[in-house]
Amino acid sequence: MKVAPNVIFLFKDIDGFAAAISDALHPNPNSSIRRLEEGPFELSLDRYGIKDRKACGNLVHFVDSNGNYQVSRSCYRL
Repeated sequence: MKVAPNVIFLFKDIDGFAAAISDALHPNPNSSIRRLEEGPFELSLDRYGIKDRKACGNLVHFVDSNGNYQVSRSCYRL
């Protein structure tokens, strides 16, 4: 999984606070940064001793005009 050097992790909460922050993250309209969304993913937590749950989420990257990932945002639900 490729991510930027700057990663923002958000964990989905019952009140929707993380979703509100996540949806509000947009590049400046005057910049050359574009938003690149990756579909949902699931990660096993078995290697951490957690057998009955998976980390599920999605990734949004902010990519510059040279194709370099500047910031990645990941929103998880356990």
